[in-house]
Amino acid sequence: MERVRTAPRPQWQAKLDEIGFPFHTDADGTAYWDESAHWHFSLAEVETLEAAAEEVYSLCEQAVGHVVTRGLYETVGLPRWAAPAIEASWAERGERDMALYARFDFAWDGKGGPPKALELNAETPTSLYETAVAQWCWLQDTHPEADQFNSLEEALVERWQMRMGAFPALALQAEAVHFACLMPHPEDEATIAYLQTLALRAGMTTKAMPIQAIRYDDASGCFLDDAGLPIRHLMKLYPWDWMIREETGRELVTAAAKGRIRMIEPAWKMVMASKGLFALLWAARWWRSRCSAAREATSASPPSTPPASQSGWPSPRPGGLMSTRAGSIRLTPRWRRQTATTPSSAFGWSATRPAA
Repeated sequence: MERVRTAPRPQWQAKLDEIGFPFHTDADGTAYWDESAHWHFSLAEVETLEAAAEEVYSLCEQAVGHVVTRGLYETVGLPRWAAPAIEASWAERGERDMALYARFDFAWDGKGGPPKALELNAETPTSLYETAVAQWCWLQDTHPEADQFNSLEEALVERWQMRMGAFPALALQAEAVHFACLMPHPEDEATIAYLQTLALRAGMTTKAMPIQAIRYDDASGCFLDDAGLPIRHLMKLYPWDWMIREETGRELVTAAAKGRIRMIEPAWKMVMASKGLFALLWAARWWRSRCSAAREATSASPPSTPPASQSGWPSPRPGGLMSTRAGSIRLTPRWRRQTATTPSSAFGWSATRPAA
């Protein structure tokens, strides 16, 4: 793995503007997109990163299953009343409520140790357009003879096609997928427009709209678009844990649980998106190691009383406290933190974000 210094392309800003990437420079003139260096990886290094992502994602899926099976929603900072939507979508995660995408942040020096997962953005992974389009165009302009480990666009089109297979009405274009984000917001709009373009390529009928324009209809129990039509499938670039805590959050949970609206990403992704999930994984990793050592030490004379947890996961104490050898991990529900109100609102609610 090598960091290679390079000269930015002549008129790189104009080139990015041409491909629909206008947020390359911040409002204060600081370059967000940086072409002063790039990274060169060997095939073995690429495969190491790919394997790490697949392994950690599988562990995260297991952790979600553990939370759902045991109802540990408060442990990962989610209200228990959101459980109906989460559990209904988790039951259909293999087809009708399949995941679309996610983004890992890894730390790795390429010197022999394994990549370390820092974060999983499981629900609203921006930098999608930069990854799938902008860096590929850079490669074609600067190193057309080289290759790039980047099949994101093809994978997303395939995922949309799989979704069409799960919903015949989408395949017949009898239903549409609504694409929504906060508007105006250049980065989110570019991301949602790109996802919409790929859905169109897959053969879907789509409609883009500001998420602020979505309304809930008490009479039908449905969410409506800006033309008053029911939204059956909603691709939203807006986090679940904001939505459920806004004015019609409980109505959204009910509508999703009953299948009146299909969300992309599905409701089970709010568990995977919780920052508490990695703490749960860390504790479980230590717990499994401890249980394995204990089994080896007592294999000659098994204990008469089985351990408290046979699943490889530690049993959380009340209040979200999980005991570990290193001390303890307290998972504070996010809604208890101080919040700052955003200027705009979504779904007719007052949208809030955790304060810095």
